[in-house]
Amino acid sequence: MPSHVETLICTLLESEVVEISRIFVQLQEFRHKADYDTSERFNKQMVQNLVKDAETLFELWRQIKEIDNAHVFLSSLVFWKLWSR
Repeated sequence: MPSHVETLICTLLESEVVEISRIFVQLQEFRHKADYDTSERFNKQMVQNLVKDAETLFELWRQIKEIDNAHVFLSSLVFWKLWSR
C-alpha cells in the first residue's frame, strides 16, 4: 500500500474491508477477462461462484459502509490514479 494512502487508514484494518478489497479485485480481474480475452471461457459453476462473491461483497459493505476505513476504501477507488503519482 502506498505510504500516502496508508496514512489515511485508521489503526487496524477491519477484516471486512480486507475481504471486500480481495473480492473486488478478483471480480474486476474476471470482468477484464470477460471483456477483453476472447480465449477465456466461463462455465456455469464459475459464474455462479462469482455471483455469490458479488453478493458477499455487498453484504459485507452493508455491514461496514459507515466506518472511516470504508470511506478511505471508496476514495481509493475513485482517486487511485492521483494517489499513485
